[in-house]
Amino acid sequence: MKYGGVVGATVILCLFPYLVEAHSPGALDSYGCHDDKRYGTYHCHRGNYQTIEFPSKSAMLKAMQGGVAPGQAKLEAESEVPKRESLLGPLIGERQTDQRAASTSEVIVPQGVERRLEVLKDLRDNGLISESEYNEKKKEILGTL
Repeated sequence: MKYGGVVGATVILCLFPYLVEAHSPGALDSYGCHDDKRYGTYHCHRGNYQTIEFPSKSAMLKAMQGGVAPGQAKLEAESEVPKRESLLGPLIGERQTDQRAASTSEVIVPQGVERRLEVLKDLRDNGLISESEYNEKKKEILGTL
């Protein structure tokens, strides 16, 4: 009986491979990342930037070569990558927010200029970024207007 269940599951998965390919990373590059052709983004499954979705590979390389910490890289990448609505969100109790899920040690950055400035100010007030970093990033955010 146990053998029949395993065979049945194997047959189903072989006949319907898309069931196991919901998000198969495919071939990862040397950084542990790959292009997401469905959304036109580039995201990582391994390495320092795992779970971060960048607008492009060049954006990830720029962050890496600049020595940007993962938390800051996530903050910057989320401000550039458009938020996608979850189809199942309302069914599983997700609330609509401008924030993506992140572990408790990561910074969650809301969308919108005003809210980005609030988060930036909080980072400065909590001593997580210097005054010069604050002014530089503030100028960058306000330059998008």
